Amino acid sequence: MQEVCYRAKTFKSLCREARKRLASDFWSEREEEKRKLKEQSEYLNIQTLFADHLQVLIRGELPSEEVSFRSKVEEIIDNEDDIFNPLKLLMDETAMDEMDYESRQRYVLALSERYLKVRAQIIEERKLKAALDSDVQ
Repeated sequence: MQEVCYRAKTFKSLCREARKRLASDFWSEREEEKRKLKEQSEYLNIQTLFADHLQVLIRGELPSEEVSFRSKVEEIIDNEDDIFNPLKLLMDETAMDEMDYESRQRYVLALSERYLKVRAQIIEERKLKAALDSDVQ
């Protein structure tokens, strides 16, 4: 019986604290902090993108396999409305035929992870390029 009363008091005190937060500027302050963090994260994403780009420049050209994969992903992004299954366009059919079930699953999962990573990079690069082009004009 005493435990129930303790929980009720705790719940009551939690409700009071929540009401105080609503009455004060607590949530608007959190929104301001969230906005500032978002601005910082966008800046950090741009820095990361430039760092990745610099690493490619320093190390030299991308391997030909990576270049062809990237160009396929760019085509998929450009024709996104017409393409139903992008992984099917990226996978190696002959290699898939030779794999057992578990290997196919691993291959598809690795391919989808690689596709999503490259796709996100390309989209970020395009956003950055558009932002830089709009700043120049």
